Amino acid sequence: MPLKFDSPHSGHVYPDDFAYVCPRDKIQWGEDAFADKLFNRTPGHDAWFLACQFPRTYIDPNRALVDLDAAMIDGGWPGPVEVMEKTLRGIGLIWKRADDEHEFYDRLLSQAEVGNRIVGKLADYVSAQI
Repeated sequence: MPLKFDSPHSGHVYPDDFAYVCPRDKIQWGEDAFADKLFNRTPGHDAWFLACQFPRTYIDPNRALVDLDAAMIDGGWPGPVEVMEKTLRGIGLIWKRADDEHEFYDRLLSQAEVGNRIVGKLADYVSAQI
């Protein structure tokens, strides 16, 4: 049976609609850098490597879909929301800030923007290497 590796936090392709306002290095601290280099030989050993291409600061694939801060969305969120510990820290499904001094956005995100991240971007930016 082949080995399967995954790296949900190593993405460094920044989608055009991210539109963050804080310094990029504050966004990048959320990346597990160089995972692609660590696992780049897995296909040659009959193993799988599944890697997110987008940064988890854009959308965190390890968070529940309900782990949203509705206060950062214009008009709130029409679906279910469950405030969790990570949500309160600003690092739920859609990250809000890098630290106490650096908010990612200077505006509210639209419902469409958040929906696009959940539905469209996950499919667009995930790649599997065989």
